[in-house]
Amino acid sequence: MRKLGIWTMVVLVSAGLGCQEVKPRDTQLNRPDIYGKPVGDLARVFQHDAVAVKGFGLVASLPGTGSGECPPALRTALLNYIRKQLPKTSQLNPNDLIDSKNSAVVEIYGVIPQLASKGDTFDLMVRSIPRTQTTSIRGGRLYTAEMKELSRFISYDQFIKSLAKAEGQLLMDDFGSGPADETKAYILGGGVVDEPVRISLVLKETNYYTANAIRNQLVQRFGPKTAKAVSPAEIELGIPDAYMNRKDTFIQLIERTYLTANEASLQERIQLLAEALRNDSEKTAAELGLESIGKPSLFALAELLANSDEIIRFHAARCMLNIGDDRALNVLQKIIDNRQSLLRLEAIRAVGTGARKADASRILRQALEDETFEIKMAAYEQLARTGDMRISRKLIGGDFFVDTVACAGPKIIYISRKDYPRITLFGGDIPCEKNVFVEIPNRRLTANARPGDPYLSLIRIHSSFPRPIGPLQAKYDTFDIIRTACEQPDAGKKPGMRPGLGASYSDIVLLLNQMCRMGAIRAEFRLGPMTEAVKLQPSSESRPEPTPPAPEAPGKIQPSQNQGR
Repeated sequence: MRKLGIWTMVVLVSAGLGCQEVKPRDTQLNRPDIYGKPVGDLARVFQHDAVAVKGFGLVASLPGTGSGECPPALRTALLNYIRKQLPKTSQLNPNDLIDSKNSAVVEIYGVIPQLASKGDTFDLMVRSIPRTQTTSIRGGRLYTAEMKELSRFISYDQFIKSLAKAEGQLLMDDFGSGPADETKAYILGGGVVDEPVRISLVLKETNYYTANAIRNQLVQRFGPKTAKAVSPAEIELGIPDAYMNRKDTFIQLIERTYLTANEASLQERIQLLAEALRNDSEKTAAELGLESIGKPSLFALAELLANSDEIIRFHAARCMLNIGDDRALNVLQKIIDNRQSLLRLEAIRAVGTGARKADASRILRQALEDETFEIKMAAYEQLARTGDMRISRKLIGGDFFVDTVACAGPKIIYISRKDYPRITLFGGDIPCEKNVFVEIPNRRLTANARPGDPYLSLIRIHSSFPRPIGPLQAKYDTFDIIRTACEQPDAGKKPGMRPGLGASYSDIVLLLNQMCRMGAIRAEFRLGPMTEAVKLQPSSESRPEPTPPAPEAPGKIQPSQNQGR
C-alpha cells in the first residue's frame, strides 16, 4: 500500500505539471536568418532631415540707417535680456541701445544641414523687421543670437531649445541682377550648431541577435565607436573621423554592409561586386559595396587598376584609396594629369579626401598650375583643407580670411560668397598700379595714389564718425590693401600688427572689383557662387514669433585649423 501511494502521488504531480501553460519563447531571443543580407534590408537609418531655424537679434555698427522699431512683445523680451546681462553698476540704458539709429532689430533664418556635427557651420539670411524705419543694414554686424526650430514657433514667450548660435558680419548681395536689397543680408558660416544630430539604425524586426550581429559587423569594419546596440530595436551610430568630410557616403556604406556567414560567402560577394564594377553602367553602387567590405576587397580591386577603361580604373582606385591603400594614387594622378579626361575633378577630390597629406600635396600642387580654372580651384580647395604650405592664410579683422596661393599662371582674385568669407589671391603677390583713384558708392571706401607717391592712401567714410577715417597708407600690393582697409582700428595695440580702417568684407569686395575693372589691379576678378541662403523665404509676417535670442557682444571669427573645412 505504501508503494502504491507513492506512485499515485508521482502520477498526480506529473499530471498537474502537464496541465500548466507553457510560455512561448521570446521572439527577441531567436536567431533569425540574417546572413547574406545588407544592413539596409534589416534596419533603416533614422536621422533628422535638414532643420529650418529662425531667430531674432540686434545688428550693430550701422551708419545711422537702423531703427529700434519692432513688435512690443519682442522689444520687451530684448529689454529684459539686456538688463539681465548688464552689470549692476552699468549706466547703459537698454532702451537707448535698441533705439539707436546705429542698430536694428532683425530676423535671422538658416537651415541646419543633415548629419550636422557640433560646431558645424551654415549660412544665414538676415533681414530687418518688416514695416520699420530701418533703411539699410549694410556694414552691420549681428550680435550673438539663438536659432530655434522654425516649425515650432508659436509665441515670443514660448520656451524652445536653441539648436544653434548665430553671429557675424553681414554680406550684401551686390552682384545680383538688380540693385541690392539694403534691408537683407547674409552671414557666411554665421550659424554654429550647438548639438550633434543623433543617427540611429532602427531594426525592422526587434531582435537581440540581429542587433548584436549588425553592431559587431560595423565595429569590425569602421572602428569601435561606430556602433552601439542600445536595445534589441536600435543601434546608435557614430561617424568616424575618416568620414567627417564624407558623411553622406558613410550612411550609404552602413546600408550596404553585408552580414556574411563565412569566408566563402564573403569572397563570393566580393567577386559579384567586382563583376558589377566591370560591367554595370552605374558603377558607384558597386564601388560603395566594395568599400563597405573594406580590406578583404583590395585584391579584387587591385586587378581592376590595369583595366583598359578609365572609368573602371577610376572607381577601383578611388575605392582602394578610401579603404586606405595608396597603390591607387598613381592611377588617380594620371587621370588628373590627363587634360582630356572627364574625371579630373572627381580624381582631385578623391586624392584630397583620401590620401595622406604628403601624397595629396605632391599630386595636387601640379594641378594648381593647370590653365583650367575649375581644376586649379578644385586643387586649391583640397590643399587648403590640408593646410598645404603653398597656401598662406591670414585672418583679417577677425572677420574673413585671405589665402595667397603660390602658383603659376594668370593672376586671379577669387571671392567666396558661401560657407565662409574668404578672398583667394592666385599667383602669389598681386601688385597694384601707382596712379590710382577708385571709390565705391557713397565714398565708403576710397583708394588714391598720384604718380610718385610711395604708398597708396585708403580712406573710409562712416556717418557715425564726424570725419573720414584715415588716410592710412598701404603698399602697392593687393594683400596689403585688403589688410589696411579691413583690419580693426585697434589692431596696432597688438605686437607686430598695424591698425586698419575697419571696412567690411562687402566693401573691400566692391573696391577690388572696381580696381580690377579699371586696370588698377591687373588680375581677373572672379565671384564664387552665391550662398544657398538666398533661397530662404521669411515666415509669414502675421505669425506670432517666439522669445528672441540673447544678444551678446558682436562675435568674431577665430582662427582655426578647421575653419572652412
